[in-house]
Amino acid sequence: MVRNMKCGEWYCRAPHLNIVRMKGHAMKLKISLPICATLIFSGLATLAAQDTASIPAARGVYYREGSGWLGLTGTILMPMIAGTTADFFSVGSKQAIAEIPGLHAALQTTNARPTLYVRGFPLNSGIYLVHQTQKEETREIRMPMSHGFPSFAHLRSQDLREIEMRSVGNNVIAVTPVRDLAPGEYAIVSLVDGNDRNIKIGYDFGVAGGARK
Repeated sequence: MVRNMKCGEWYCRAPHLNIVRMKGHAMKLKISLPICATLIFSGLATLAAQDTASIPAARGVYYREGSGWLGLTGTILMPMIAGTTADFFSVGSKQAIAEIPGLHAALQTTNARPTLYVRGFPLNSGIYLVHQTQKEETREIRMPMSHGFPSFAHLRSQDLREIEMRSVGNNVIAVTPVRDLAPGEYAIVSLVDGNDRNIKIGYDFGVAGGARK
């Protein structure tokens, strides 16, 4: 988009349109700014739809690597009650722990704000970005048990990272952290079945670089 310095009007040079030269001067195609913006954004939306259409059809979470897609490893999170005296005798809140095998996730990235693409999990089932606690050979997600009946395990607020979500078509939701993630291990967590809040699934990844937290 270029500006006519004489009259202050704006023009849009569209790459798919021919520019006709008359008497040694380029003829510009004059388009009002709103129309030009509409052309640009509709083109971007078309490219985004075409791009996400190449994501594998299987339910899961995917990350763009170069010209291809990498699927994050999914783990069913079956929380087990922590074996402390307080838990056994119901003193204080009960803590449940879901363990994920391995010190690190298979997918590691140096991008501190990666965009992950979630297919097949509706927004109303809850989509969360959760920080995992690293142990010697496993990673953990701690989930306090709610009071009342039936009780269910829920995610700790201190483990959640704020995210932006947007629908990009083809039953896909793009998820991006609002702020840079510290080096460490994380998971995109949602419910396997919207009718059972205790059974969750986590798709994990790691952010590499620096000291891990």
